Amino acid sequence: MKQYFADSHVTCRVEEPEGALLYRPDIDSLQIINMTGLMIWEAVQTPHTLDEILEELLTRGLDVSRDVLEKDVMVFIDEMIRSGHVRVSGDEVNNG
Repeated sequence: MKQYFADSHVTCRVEEPEGALLYRPDIDSLQIINMTGLMIWEAVQTPHTLDEILEELLTRGLDVSRDVLEKDVMVFIDEMIRSGHVRVSGDEVNNG
């Protein structure tokens, strides 16, 4: 099962109420995220499955359907994976 987690090189500076800045110095990459992105970022500080991330966000009171939230979270996570800010574990199990 895939788990998503923050790359250990990335630092986060919260800029309330707008969101946060993520910086990965080894590749000089800066990413600006909104408050929902920050909630996702906080969830992936330890490895979590997509379902675990969704449950955490829904318990924090986001007023959105689970289906819409799942699509939005996957778009965000895919972007964070492409930029090197988030990693994925569990692929080896699915491919083996």
